[in-house]
Amino acid sequence: MKRQPWMGLFIGVVLLGGTGAWWSSRQPVSVPPGEQADRVGPAPAPEVAAPAPAAPSWQRVWRVGQQYVHELKFEQRIGLKQDASARPSPKESVPTLRSVLEGDLSATVVERAGDRVYVQYHLRPTSLAFESGGRNALDDSSRAAMLTSLQLPFYVHFNGQGAAVAVHMEKGVDLISQNLLRSVVASIQVVTPPEQLERWPSQELDTTGQFEASYQRLEGPRQFEKKKVRYRMMTTPEGLRPLDGDARITVSGGVNLVLDEDLWVQSLAGQDRVEVEPGKDLPAAVGEVSVSLRLREKHRVPLLAGAFTANRARLYGSELSVQTVAPQDPKAQLRRTLAGGTLTSLTRELRALARKDGEQAGPETAELMNRMHALFLLEPGAAAQVPGLIRDERSRNVYSSLIGSLSSASTPEAIHALAQVSSDKALKLPVRVDAIAGLGTAASPTSEGVEELRRLGQDADEDIRGTATLALGNSARTLLQGGDPAGDAVLRELEQLLRTESDPGRQAVLLKALANTADERALPAIEASLRSEVWVVREAAVGALRLIPNPAADRLLVERMLGDAAPQVRRGAVFASSFRNLQPLIPAMEQALRSDQEAAVRSDIVRLLGERRNREPRALELLAWVSQNDPIAELRQAAGSFLAPAAAQP
Repeated sequence: MKRQPWMGLFIGVVLLGGTGAWWSSRQPVSVPPGEQADRVGPAPAPEVAAPAPAAPSWQRVWRVGQQYVHELKFEQRIGLKQDASARPSPKESVPTLRSVLEGDLSATVVERAGDRVYVQYHLRPTSLAFESGGRNALDDSSRAAMLTSLQLPFYVHFNGQGAAVAVHMEKGVDLISQNLLRSVVASIQVVTPPEQLERWPSQELDTTGQFEASYQRLEGPRQFEKKKVRYRMMTTPEGLRPLDGDARITVSGGVNLVLDEDLWVQSLAGQDRVEVEPGKDLPAAVGEVSVSLRLREKHRVPLLAGAFTANRARLYGSELSVQTVAPQDPKAQLRRTLAGGTLTSLTRELRALARKDGEQAGPETAELMNRMHALFLLEPGAAAQVPGLIRDERSRNVYSSLIGSLSSASTPEAIHALAQVSSDKALKLPVRVDAIAGLGTAASPTSEGVEELRRLGQDADEDIRGTATLALGNSARTLLQGGDPAGDAVLRELEQLLRTESDPGRQAVLLKALANTADERALPAIEASLRSEVWVVREAAVGALRLIPNPAADRLLVERMLGDAAPQVRRGAVFASSFRNLQPLIPAMEQALRSDQEAAVRSDIVRLLGERRNREPRALELLAWVSQNDPIAELRQAAGSFLAPAAAQP
């Protein structure tokens, strides 16, 4: 491989999404959006043939907030085909990369505008293998990093027929994970016709290029077979190019699939083989994919509506067929997002939205905030105008959006503007509280912002003081994650304030601030507070354990869940458990379900187990016990509702 460094790059550029580029570099690569992202038109309407005598409309239902959870099994092999003129070898492709991925894949429709639909995908891997030449190619560190990348939500732009057009991922996703996920999306896309047909063609994109597919109805009412017929264009580093000269792409295999009543995949299983012969004395590349998808459950998740727009500023987008091999100018995407807007024009649009219904204006507000975020990054000096704008602003939708955009931009100028608003006593309390919270959630805290939070943490007003203290904990967490020693100083300061504070209410606020640091060094201070005689302090302390990355936190949660005299504290332990791996806590929950006399505690546990029923092996067992044995009928009914068939869940 070292003697032929072009081989890995060749596979990566020509075949199935560039996974072979791993041979050149194992370092994560941040890939910004392609210049043509989301500009591809919808797949051509299929030429109808042999219509079935069925309903006149037969289109996929894109219901915003609807989530489908599938069990995914995906295996991909990529290699260079042995020269046909050479002596035959028992190995067909040398060298070979093999990727195996299994887990739960959720797909949630988050936005729709005409023929443009955005679906959020979220993978929860249960098995991962990545091999080169038959050997494991991931050390422990690389494997952990790859698993983290694979579990980040990403978004796919579909047209109304179900053809995948573009993929949007977070900037931290490494190159291998990007292309593996893109290959998964390409292999499970299903394009439906505008009316029910026995067979139909489609034009689709994948990471090899643009191809024509053929769909054929089988015996079942919604059972079909999909086959690739031919590739018409091939992916190159410069984008799609027609097949010409000696270049050839040969395809074989197919997919059997069953659709549900909304024309979403209920089950899918197939194998695909693609052989690319680029000509010009270059070797042929071969890719094989085996994929299966099985629907586990579907339900409504209305809170995810608008998620693409809300997160767009931190996503990189590219067409499904565009290779993600090299970074581009990040300002290009910011300029596209801003779309010529100015602070004056964007504020004017926000004020117009303030007169709309809140739910309807939500996605539009998120879009405007993304554009203001881009403005503050491209023109940092514009942040200086915000304090003056806010001083005369009465609409919360407007001033909160301005504050949120400054916080997400997090430039020194933006932090300075937030500090000005936070300290301006001429402003109304809600405005200042929002600005203080914005300082705490800044992606890049500055010394000015941290110092302002320290000062406001001593303010006479309880709301100002409490919000600033909590925000200081958030800032400490961000600083600690970035390796900034200023985070250590804030952590020690919060611990010292807790030790010297005698007021229970103030102690509770400081404990919540320590919780926001998510640093295990706060554990001794939290544990000491669990021994307080005041339940309010113990409740805050048990809640502060939720993010502490130490097994001792689980032990303390068990002690309080089973042994604290105050039901508020026991409920706090259940709440904190919801942020953690439940396996060490399941025995304590079982005991609480059987013996805790407080119905609210048992109800909290039932709700948590219901939410985790598909991930925790014993959750269904405990829910079944509650459904038969709890003394309160409402709790028995609640537990039983989680035991209903997955497809019947709301």
